Amino acid sequence: MREQIKEVASVATYAAWNLQDWDRFKRFTKQLDKHPYEKYFFNAVLEIKFPSKPGNYEAALKYIDNARTHLDTKITSLLGESYNRAYKQI
Repeated sequence: MREQIKEVASVATYAAWNLQDWDRFKRFTKQLDKHPYEKYFFNAVLEIKFPSKPGNYEAALKYIDNARTHLDTKITSLLGESYNRAYKQI
């Protein structure tokens, strides 16, 4: 059951975001393991929507930088293999 939740966590997180169901959004974000950059991105969204310290967006910026770093490495390696594979990730 736990593996099934992890498999659909990405789609469920997007759905919760679109429905503005922030409790489920938080819960599904915690389950993301398959794509770490998504977890960083969604945590940045949470920090913007519900900052740990009011008016402090440094945590969100940290998550965004982590997502960029992760994607940069991944996309660079994909570009070496095939432009089409890298394009899909972007």
